Amino acid sequence: MPRRGKELSPTLRSRICELHSVGYGYKRIHQMHPEVPVSTIRYTIKKEADRHDNKSMSRPGQPKKLSEEQRKQIYETVTSSNPNISNSELLASVGNAVKLRSLQYVLREMRVPVKINQFTDRIAERII
Repeated sequence: MPRRGKELSPTLRSRICELHSVGYGYKRIHQMHPEVPVSTIRYTIKKEADRHDNKSMSRPGQPKKLSEEQRKQIYETVTSSNPNISNSELLASVGNAVKLRSLQYVLREMRVPVKINQFTDRIAERII
């Protein structure tokens, strides 16, 4: 389920927690920061112990199988260094971390142009 509103910045979160540790109540903090609802202030103070340096907590769900470095490596390989590389060679370069279909989805997401098979080029030449 997507989030409904904007997330608080780490600096604003730190400021709210700092004011609470000084002894200010929820309503008094709300008077200083009227753009933040009282329920958000209460929730932020409640979850302060769970956060490290008041950074956003990670989202639930399965982690990505391809890291950003692997995605960049695939993109650079396909676009510049070796545009005619086969999908099986690409899979081997990332250590077979994903299946072939997932790799095809990643390439489509990156908007990499589809390679035209040389065999189909020859067929087109014969027809013309």
